[in-house]
Amino acid sequence: MTQANHVLLRVGTIVAGYGLKEVLHGVSLHLRSREIVAVIGPNGAGKSTVLKTVMGYLKPRSGEILFDNRDITGREPHELVWLGISFVSQGRVIFPDMTVQEHLDMGAWTLPARKRAEAYEKVYNLFPRLAERKGQKAGTMSGGERQMLSLARALVIEPRLLILDEPSLGLSPKFVDQVFEKIVEINQLGVSVLMVEQNAARALQSSHRGYVLELGENRFEGPSHALLADEQVRRLYLGGRRGLAPEGCLSP
Repeated sequence: MTQANHVLLRVGTIVAGYGLKEVLHGVSLHLRSREIVAVIGPNGAGKSTVLKTVMGYLKPRSGEILFDNRDITGREPHELVWLGISFVSQGRVIFPDMTVQEHLDMGAWTLPARKRAEAYEKVYNLFPRLAERKGQKAGTMSGGERQMLSLARALVIEPRLLILDEPSLGLSPKFVDQVFEKIVEINQLGVSVLMVEQNAARALQSSHRGYVLELGENRFEGPSHALLADEQVRRLYLGGRRGLAPEGCLSP
């Protein structure tokens, strides 16, 4: 099996919820090495719940989650960081009184001290705007810049898998474009990406494959270009929009 075909993450028939409420009713998905997979669907479909379950913030009632053939079902979030999984939650969780560099210092807690300078350099090369603002407090930055900082903090440990929950939420169109461009660039550096995104069309245009969830169940799945071209998917989940350029999607 080539590295490109290696299944890095496998979520198998996960059942999960909050209290007595069951939200996921047997959701399954997989992600290969060096792949971007988008999970889309209407509000309440269970998209973010999938990510919380993968990351161990929510314990599944049944099903299994494998990372690089290792069973990580129900493992604690900090354990997954050590395995090479980074998570960027929705809402750009930053600390207003901390500088850009202090955020990266916090993100690099798993790295030996001798490797941190090199890790910072790689992140700053990827985000030159942040390199110019190392000493700036995050609270003075724009929403788009804060999202870039959230991505940078997650990437400083050089993860194998980056999990993103609504990366374009609340951003201006200019920064939406920049965020998706950075996601593709991050992937081209060898990082696999699993993202949940409300901007369904843009997510599919910036991914290799996609899954459509509805009411906590799998509804559609396939190459992103095929989902964008599917009349039923367009009508139900993309507002009936045509001309979405499926040929612009990433090649599987």
